[in-house]
Amino acid sequence: MKIDESYFAELFRIIPLLKSCHPQDFRIDRVSGFTNNNYRLRNQQHDWILRVPKDKTNIYINRDNEALNIQHANALGLAPKSLWRSPGGLSLTPTCRQTRNFQAQDMYEMALREKLMMNICRLHTSDNDFHGSVDLLKLLPEYLALVPKEHKLTLKPFVHEALTKYSLIEKYDNKRVPSHNDLVLENILVEGPGRIWIIDWEYSAMASPYWDLATLCNASRLDAGYTEELLALYKKDCAELELDILLIYQFLLQLLSICWMAVFTEQDLEYELDYLNSFYY
Repeated sequence: MKIDESYFAELFRIIPLLKSCHPQDFRIDRVSGFTNNNYRLRNQQHDWILRVPKDKTNIYINRDNEALNIQHANALGLAPKSLWRSPGGLSLTPTCRQTRNFQAQDMYEMALREKLMMNICRLHTSDNDFHGSVDLLKLLPEYLALVPKEHKLTLKPFVHEALTKYSLIEKYDNKRVPSHNDLVLENILVEGPGRIWIIDWEYSAMASPYWDLATLCNASRLDAGYTEELLALYKKDCAELELDILLIYQFLLQLLSICWMAVFTEQDLEYELDYLNSFYY
């Protein structure tokens, strides 16, 4: 990519490991990400990911909680360890060189599916409480209030439906566990045949165990049969969860994701809304 040397030179001056370097010392490539601007810096000696939070992200992300929670995740062997991070979320992390992003089709490979569920269960059953908590009943109206006017009328009935659905399960959804809360496929890395890493812990907090599972099912677009199979794998090492509640959580979190995209991206929402409509069962 063609780089703005003055932009990166300013970033390099802030980061101790890069302070004596120059942007021309590295090949710099853009890496995908919605919440942050991510760049891969590499040369013969180093291979790093530089994460630069986008404007206004610190309004809705608690970076202190993220820093503490990722320490727990690293201790559990789930997340790579940061080399350096600032209080505002700027960070430098070693690249896992032999990794690739988890793909939707990987959910249909038993070995990968089992390994991923083992990692999720290790997280959900860990003794360390994560800092922060999430409340769906609070988040949905808050995000809808931020949605641009052209999308608000479309999404408002869905929010009403979501709050109605949640009222049906609220009394059965009283457990909170350490959770990643953003288990989209881009945040899961496969390293060789036997290891899976989970990255980007910005939204991590104590949450319902359904949250991570529902996000993963939505990201993979699993049908009902594979959703049941995934739930059965989870039950082997974790708590008993109910399919009906998981499906409602999928609806809730798909809607939350659409609201987030309407606020913070310019992505076309039609495909995501079609998937949301599929939950009217």
